[in-house]
Amino acid sequence: MRFSDTKNKLSDNGNGSIVAFIAIVSIGLLLALPTINAFPAYVHAWSQSDWYSIAIGFQNNGFDFFHPETLIYNKQYPGWWAVNYGDTITSVDFPIHNYIVALLMTLLGTTAPWVFRLWTLLCSLGGAWFLFLLAKRLTQSTWKSLLAVMIYMTAPVYAYYFAGFIPSAPSLALVIAGMWAYVRFWQGEGTRWWHWAMTLLAMAALIRTSQSIILIAVCGYETLRILMKEGSREGAAIGKMAVSAALAFASIAGYYFWNRHLAEMHGTIFLGELRPPESWEQCGDLLEKIKNNWRWQYFTRLQQWILMLTAVAALVWTLARRKKDERSRRLSLGWLLGAYWIGESCFFYVMMVQFENHDYYFLDSFFLPCILLFIMALRNLPQAKERWQNAAGAVVLVLLGGIMFNGAKHSNASRCNDDDHAYRCSLNYEGADRWLDSLGVSRDARILSVFSYPQNSPFIQMGRKGYSLMWYDKVIIDAALEFPYDYAVVEDQAFRDNFASHKRLLGRLKRLASNGTLSLCIMEDTIVNDVANDFFFMEPAFVGIRNGRFWLNGEVWFPVMLNYKAFFDGDRVIPAPYYTGTDLREHFDTIASWGFNAVRVCLDVMGEGDSTAKFEATRRMVQAADSAGLRVMLLIKTPFEPYWQSYTKGLLRHLADLPALWAYDFFNEPLYFDPVPDRDKLEAVRIVAEWRHWVRSYAPHQLFTVATAEPIEVFEWDPSMLPVDFVEMHTYHPLRVKSEMWWYSHYCGKPWMIGETGLPADGDSVPYGWQSRFLMETMLWAKQLGAVGYGWWEFQDCHDGVNFEAQYTGLRNSQGQRKPAVFALKKALDHCSEANANCQPPVNYNNMLAYSNIRVTGRVIDKDSGHPVEGAVVRGWNDDWSVGMNTFTDRQGRFTLYSNDYNVHFEISAPRMSRQKFDKRDVKYQNVGNLNPDSLPDRSREYQQIDYRQYMNGFAGKSSEFNMDFDRRHFSRHSLQGDMGTIKLHRLKK
Repeated sequence: MRFSDTKNKLSDNGNGSIVAFIAIVSIGLLLALPTINAFPAYVHAWSQSDWYSIAIGFQNNGFDFFHPETLIYNKQYPGWWAVNYGDTITSVDFPIHNYIVALLMTLLGTTAPWVFRLWTLLCSLGGAWFLFLLAKRLTQSTWKSLLAVMIYMTAPVYAYYFAGFIPSAPSLALVIAGMWAYVRFWQGEGTRWWHWAMTLLAMAALIRTSQSIILIAVCGYETLRILMKEGSREGAAIGKMAVSAALAFASIAGYYFWNRHLAEMHGTIFLGELRPPESWEQCGDLLEKIKNNWRWQYFTRLQQWILMLTAVAALVWTLARRKKDERSRRLSLGWLLGAYWIGESCFFYVMMVQFENHDYYFLDSFFLPCILLFIMALRNLPQAKERWQNAAGAVVLVLLGGIMFNGAKHSNASRCNDDDHAYRCSLNYEGADRWLDSLGVSRDARILSVFSYPQNSPFIQMGRKGYSLMWYDKVIIDAALEFPYDYAVVEDQAFRDNFASHKRLLGRLKRLASNGTLSLCIMEDTIVNDVANDFFFMEPAFVGIRNGRFWLNGEVWFPVMLNYKAFFDGDRVIPAPYYTGTDLREHFDTIASWGFNAVRVCLDVMGEGDSTAKFEATRRMVQAADSAGLRVMLLIKTPFEPYWQSYTKGLLRHLADLPALWAYDFFNEPLYFDPVPDRDKLEAVRIVAEWRHWVRSYAPHQLFTVATAEPIEVFEWDPSMLPVDFVEMHTYHPLRVKSEMWWYSHYCGKPWMIGETGLPADGDSVPYGWQSRFLMETMLWAKQLGAVGYGWWEFQDCHDGVNFEAQYTGLRNSQGQRKPAVFALKKALDHCSEANANCQPPVNYNNMLAYSNIRVTGRVIDKDSGHPVEGAVVRGWNDDWSVGMNTFTDRQGRFTLYSNDYNVHFEISAPRMSRQKFDKRDVKYQNVGNLNPDSLPDRSREYQQIDYRQYMNGFAGKSSEFNMDFDRRHFSRHSLQGDMGTIKLHRLKK
């Protein structure tokens, strides 16, 4: 294959050029604008931030071009981060782009990422334009040229970097412009185009050393043409051409030696050596890894098919039309392309190790030769001459272009993962410069960045220089301990994750300040943090967990919490519409005056909309509670769907710096509100683990929980397995409260608190005094069982609630008048004792609702070990599923399940163990009470239909004093008894 030999001067203007210009700009802007101000993150954030730092370095060094600077003193090479070089000067390939970006940043008064990205985008758009001109000059077809440009711009690897920080794309633009100039010279348009070609190709090689290959290929090819005496050039012209080439190579060589000097004197952050495979075996292994890692990132499947089919079609067409006596007077440009490929193949071999993990090396090597080969193939295909052929070509081009554009867009999106280390680091350090300024940390202070990735990113966002401790290596850590820094900055989550394995470093950090995600520290001479929490408890503002208790300001903190319903109204958080009054702060002041120190604000009912406005409204709400002296637990909309997942992450980040926001509740009572029936336990654990990871990543100082209901949550959302900071359980009915609390206290396996409880009282059918007594008794019982907090439902009665319980559990009636239980709260706080290890299960623990017709016994064991399973929850239902009842196994794994109707359906599970769900109709019953087995009394009774008052000791009517001292005699009666035998469960592994 070879290009046309025509010497006619071709036009680069016309309607086709306008279409091409619009297409190039549109593709470029649509792909680049979504991330135009994104900080370096995701794939190769390390390299991107290094190049970003060079631009900022020019601002720091007074624009001294020949002494470029980074932001770290312990450069990677040759000391491998363990050497303090004393300055931040680094060797770097000719940084003209970084220099221009620095000038633009100074002119625009900002170092924001969009300045750098915009400059790279403009360079890339220029390169795409020159590629169109080059292809148009060689193919004489607008459609062919546009197809080449579309493949070039939408190749995944190029689409990702063409508006980034790495100089591969700008260097490619210079190479393409240089080749366009050279082709004009080759086509006989004058020696000046040779000089332009040498200038542009030399500049590209200075910026990206690997691009010197095309310069060598062009000079070698032109030398061969001169030796073949192709064309009529005089000696003077050849001499001027030689001078241009000599100057190009001299500039490259000169800067190379200067760069080596900088590396030897100051160290460098950039690789400066060849990295070939060490053996043929490694070579084969690397080729396989490169293919697996990047095969569909270099070009998409569609693009690879287009390239291959076009090459085959061009070859067939050329062979079919070639005449036997055809000879060319000119040396085909195919020779130049062949030399180019050979040179790039050599480069690929000597740098093969880098290709495994660095996709942008393809841009510096084979990417442009592939595009040029494609253009050569297009050149040898027939031209569209008929109008219908042009129309068909336009349609095909639009379709292919749309598919390729969509592929590039999705490829860019697939590279952006919220869990990416560099992305999380950039979020954590966002605004760090202003934060350090507010703390009085000088801009000249040297900072040790501890375990933050990548090396330069933290310093860019802190606006300071320092030492990078990015690598988890003993030699580097030892060196870091001796570096002369003023302060250390560590991400709080990185501290937590690494404390156990790097205590000798992290244990010496003394915390001075925190912004919610970062901590400013100094290094002490000895260990000051025996455990990770020691570090965080030096910051008194946030609530933490220590030794199974909440801590605040260095003391145990017991949250006494009131539930408060709220909604969004535009950019405001407003009280529930049935609350009297609309002033949040007034309500919060009232709640605090009653003796509460926390509120659980239920903001889980909302629609999609302006997330930022909701974030700000929530912030103002938390600040209002804080000003009233209250800490906030925030119940949010459960983030199952993608929109709410994104919303939740944004909310966590936005409120991470608020100490008054002490905990998040991600899901209210999964037992009743999980949209997936019969969810697998391990699936629930996976979901909660992901939520916890978000909290740890975006709001590491806030605590995290899921609000569980009665103990049968163990069937799916097993509280003992959920990776929450503490368990927040809900319980209500007087006959069940003590038993459910007892079960949680013994089997949830982590700190637990009452999140919701309450006794409905309307002052008529249920006296207000009973509500007061219920509050005092449940708080006393919770504390004796070791609860770490207590919460009441709710602030005010809801006159139109769905049932009596929903209507009358408030501490204010529906007219806004407080109930006597408000005064009982302070009395309870004064008299409640602490945990009592000798607490015994309530008298109705195995028969909470006083069923008296049937008793079924059985035993639960671990099928792997044969040991009894204690704390298993056994639930039975009658035949039509209208009535369900629960019981629990004892230390011997035995249970007794009481009911008033025959149990047919069963479900059994235990903490951290599997679940059995089955029907059993063949239980043999023994009649011990002379009861007619076919006419069981009161067989349809459910717990909401039970009058708990009749079971209280000393109950004599409505005027009796409420108590939860139930008469044991009511809970052990039965007339029919049967045995279910042994049920086997197995232990689950996360």
